[in-house]
Amino acid sequence: MCSGCLDGLNLTVRPARKAFQRVAIGMAGLALLLFPAVANARELRVCADPNNMPFSNAAGQGFENRIAEIV
Repeated sequence: MCSGCLDGLNLTVRPARKAFQRVAIGMAGLALLLFPAVANARELRVCADPNNMPFSNAAGQGFENRIAEIV
């Protein structure tokens, strides 16, 4: 290819690269803002069917209830 052709390609690649860099920096900043909120969420919520023995029941007698207590 000629040197003039390469100059034409660089003009279209640079704005796309800058846009990608801006999006990547924005996403990284957003992740840093959200990370403390996720790091502090240390509670595990378990949902179980209230009447589905032997898996679970409202009294907590099923084996899935036991697994949830261990975890």
